[in-house]
Amino acid sequence: MLRCFATRSTNRTIPITSLTSSRLKAWLRRQSAATSQWVQASDYEASPGSVLLIPAGGKDQTVRAVVGVSDNQDIWSWGAAAAALPERSYRLDPQPKAKTAENAAIGWALGAYEFSQYRMPKRKRPRLVLPARADRK
Repeated sequence: MLRCFATRSTNRTIPITSLTSSRLKAWLRRQSAATSQWVQASDYEASPGSVLLIPAGGKDQTVRAVVGVSDNQDIWSWGAAAAALPERSYRLDPQPKAKTAENAAIGWALGAYEFSQYRMPKRKRPRLVLPARADRK
């Protein structure tokens, strides 16, 4: 398995949600006031390839990440997320359908790639828990 993937989620794994700009407002209505305020204060618009880390708002909430995508088939926005997010373990939340899961995994792998045979990597990369519905072959 590639180093950009993790085999399982732990209690420290950060959930990452993909959003289109048209679905952002509906998603925010289902979130806590603290999350909604954070996203709005950050001027986050869920444009394709954009990422935002959302801090925990209380003891019942966890840190969360969101990635803007153009649609469910978007590969490149996941690559941008892998290149931009800090070194942590992430899992897709909610788990998408098979084709979307595969596209997210392919994009993540492309964005995390760095040729390092003759030199040390420039930074440690984030890892994505391989989505359950992604083809593992």
